[in-house]
Amino acid sequence: MSVLDWTDGYFELSSGAPDVAEIDESVTHLLLEHARRRDEASRS
Repeated sequence: MSVLDWTDGYFELSSGAPDVAEIDESVTHLLLEHARRRDEASRS
């Protein structure tokens, strides 16, 4: 989830069909989990 903390970067486009990757969690759950972990890290 460190990608949510990035402040800059770059991206690259490529042709063709993307690889299939499934995440079985909702976006809301992932964002809340990131916020929880970030909060815990700031306390230590």
